[in-house]
Amino acid sequence: MTSSSRSEAGVPMSTTTVETSAAVSRTAPAQAPGRIRRRGDKSLAGSLVSHGILIVASLIALFPILWLVFLSLGPDKDDYLHPGGIWKKMTFDNYSFVLQHTAFFDWLKSSLIVSLGTTVIGVLIAATTGYAVSRMRFPGYRKFMWVLLVTQMFPVAVLMVPMYQMLSDLQLIDSYLGL
Repeated sequence: MTSSSRSEAGVPMSTTTVETSAAVSRTAPAQAPGRIRRRGDKSLAGSLVSHGILIVASLIALFPILWLVFLSLGPDKDDYLHPGGIWKKMTFDNYSFVLQHTAFFDWLKSSLIVSLGTTVIGVLIAATTGYAVSRMRFPGYRKFMWVLLVTQMFPVAVLMVPMYQMLSDLQLIDSYLGL
């Protein structure tokens, strides 16, 4: 079916309408029964392989930690040289010694203050900065983006000595504010 009309400029336009016949729909490939896999969906084999790789990677990452815990259960300081003998003489004496004869809980309190404080402050600064940069355009936007990019290029090891010098000059060494 063909029809003609005129555009706003007065130029004749032609439009063609094609109707789908029953013959065309019969030639379409038949859908296989069951679930249709969409793009991004993994097959069962792909899922098993990726989970297997993740489990192996997790075990590799956890092994050093578990090894240190195992070695800490040995009663002698030289047990790490012969770890097979630890199984016969495992003890928690090292843990009780640390808890009773050191300032472990003071160290734990300091570690929690520093780690939780830096996490909260870091997340607040990063979230507000990220929101401002992604949603707002302000004077100096491009320069600010360049400053963020350039500061991320410096490794932390390069900044340690100057930061220590500044903290020392401000007498903030060994203080929470300095950290």
